[in-house]
Amino acid sequence: MELKLSENIRNLRKQRKLTQEQLAEILDVTTGSVHKWETGSSIPELRLILEMAVFFDCSVDALLGYAVKDNSFCAIRQRLSELCRKGDPVALSEAEDALKKYPNAFEIVFACATVYRTFGMDQYRGDLLGRALELFEYSLRLIAQNSDPSINESTVYGQIGGIYLSMGETEKGVEIMEKHNAGGMFDGDIGLTLSVVLGQSEKARPYLSRALRDSVFSLMNTVVGYAFVYSDTGDYVALRDIVTLGQDLMNSLRASEGTSILDKTNAGLLILLSHAELQSENTARAYELLKKAAALVRQFDAAPDFGIGSVRFATGVETWNVHDMLGGTARESVTYILERLRNHKLTSLWEETMINCEPK
Repeated sequence: MELKLSENIRNLRKQRKLTQEQLAEILDVTTGSVHKWETGSSIPELRLILEMAVFFDCSVDALLGYAVKDNSFCAIRQRLSELCRKGDPVALSEAEDALKKYPNAFEIVFACATVYRTFGMDQYRGDLLGRALELFEYSLRLIAQNSDPSINESTVYGQIGGIYLSMGETEKGVEIMEKHNAGGMFDGDIGLTLSVVLGQSEKARPYLSRALRDSVFSLMNTVVGYAFVYSDTGDYVALRDIVTLGQDLMNSLRASEGTSILDKTNAGLLILLSHAELQSENTARAYELLKKAAALVRQFDAAPDFGIGSVRFATGVETWNVHDMLGGTARESVTYILERLRNHKLTSLWEETMINCEPK
């Protein structure tokens, strides 16, 4: 509980337009006593608290200003997260208080472990990292309680491995991450550590290649998703910006001169850009973009290549294939996007473009 007596005495006195000297005279105390109450350096006797409550026409509880903390799991987690964001070391004592109340609650133990890891890494303190390690390891025994889909046993082991890396036990940290690398979730961290810290470049390469592949196509999915969000909200400037970002990335990563899986994605992005141009009544620009999209569709569907080998830097993983949910061919992907946009003018212009671009 938080006591706000000093603040309340000061505020109530000012509301009555009284000086400290005048309040002291009313209560038959010294001006210094009132000053100490209002600065929090001393607390009035119970008799005087009762007299002030009567004088200010409020309850004793209101005068004391008790505020009971919300100690639900959610409130504690949010409070710890906010303190960490501010870099407030009070988070550490709050964490220990929470652990005393809920020593066997997964949500609390995991949140407190995160607090110690954050401050341990920020301050390069081994004692805090050690405490974080202890709590993360204990949270594994409580994992059955977890209801957060973003947390599982692998993510907890990832935190543990990361702490070992921070503590200088690099090989142990990498070993833990490799053992619990579900779906390649730690590929980037493992590749970085192997190449930079341990100097094992060849061993790092496949991890980095997989991380690049997953990052690139995850970003492409994000770009397309955002493009539809901006289309639905009518923010066509943002739509252009996010799609252009995606195109810049693809152009910088396209390795081969022939067909590339990136062409299939780029065709869809060009359709989205055309949509934005039509909404701005720039039909000529939209038609130029559609012609580029049509050329990519024909090129890709004539000799489809879903391999990752056409992406720069993704060496040693040429046999991997990539597929998206938009359609099996470039034309199917474009059709799906057009149906979702529901822009009849764009659809008509696309059909006209495909006819005009038919090989003679």
